[in-house]
Formats: sequence, C-alpha cells, structure tokens
Amino acid sequence: MVLVHLGHGHIVYINGTIEVAERNKNIYLETSGMPMHTKIKEAMQRVGRDRVMYGDDAPCGHPSWELEKARASGLNKANLQRLFSENAKRLYSLD
Repeated sequence: MVLVHLGHGHIVYINGTIEVAERNKNIYLETSGMPMHTKIKEAMQRVGRDRVMYGDDAPCGHPSWELEKARASGLNKANLQRLFSENAKRLYSLD
C-alpha cells in the first residue's frame, strides 16, 4: 500500500503517516503535495530508505516544486536516487 502525499499539509497527519509506516512493513510513502522538505529525510530514516518514493502530483502541482523540495531535504546522492527512481522500480517490479 502506498500512502500518497506523506500525510499532506498538516504536521499531525504527516507525523501520523510516518508512524503508521514505521509499524507496517507493507506501507510505502510518497512525497507529493506535502510541504515540509525535512520530513522526506525523516521518513527515510524512520521508515527505511527503500519505502519512500518521489511523487509530483501533476497536474495539481508543478513537478519543479516537488523536485526542489526533494533536493532541499538533505538526502545524500544515493538516497535521492532511491527516492527518485529505485524505490518505485522495486515496488512495481520494473527492474
């Protein structure tokens, strides 16, 4: 199961989404529409670097906003690569 928007725009929902994913190994998180760039790195640290995926929320949001949010999250190059492509490929068996 993928929880999109990483809880969306309220800190209570964002934190709750991360907590639910921590407790359930079959839950993945997707980052679109969630405004807090620091929560992307936190989610990868708490949930696992293999269970958080980039999303751009098009056409509701512009992909450039979502890309910049991910880049500003403080993830290293390897984890950005996981976020942007590897995790989704693995989840959806696209390897």
